[in-house]
Amino acid sequence: MTIESAFHCNEAAALQKQELEELIGHRDDTDHREGCAASMESQITEQEISELVDRFYAKVRLDPEIGPIFNETVEDWDYHLRLLKDFWSTVLLGTGRYKGSPPVAHFKLPIEDKHFERWLTLFEKTADEVMRPLHAGLVAERARHIGENMKRVLLYRSM
Repeated sequence: MTIESAFHCNEAAALQKQELEELIGHRDDTDHREGCAASMESQITEQEISELVDRFYAKVRLDPEIGPIFNETVEDWDYHLRLLKDFWSTVLLGTGRYKGSPPVAHFKLPIEDKHFERWLTLFEKTADEVMRPLHAGLVAERARHIGENMKRVLLYRSM
């Protein structure tokens, strides 16, 4: 099952999907609902997302390069982790639980290209550790798209 199929399994996520598509850098108008029931067993699970987010941000908090940015910014880690689980659930499963704007949330942070690279490296390694290879690959692909689009948006800070 593809990520696109997972999105189409949840009609309520349509508007949120459209908003996030710009950030994610992908659009697919194909109707995938017919294959949803047959491919549910290969779908990324909420448990996988939760474990990915928890383990990844445990690493981030200790990382000498990006840890200080997160640790100085995040005031309530429990809330932040719930928010990120909602974000990835929306991106990967189309649940529509995430209602924020990632570019707005990151606009004032002192993030540079090197920070995106480090974030992505840690994220991909963590996905490989906690997910099946197909799922880890799909999640890493989405993370790369999101990172590239976030870099483009944040470029406007200096203009």
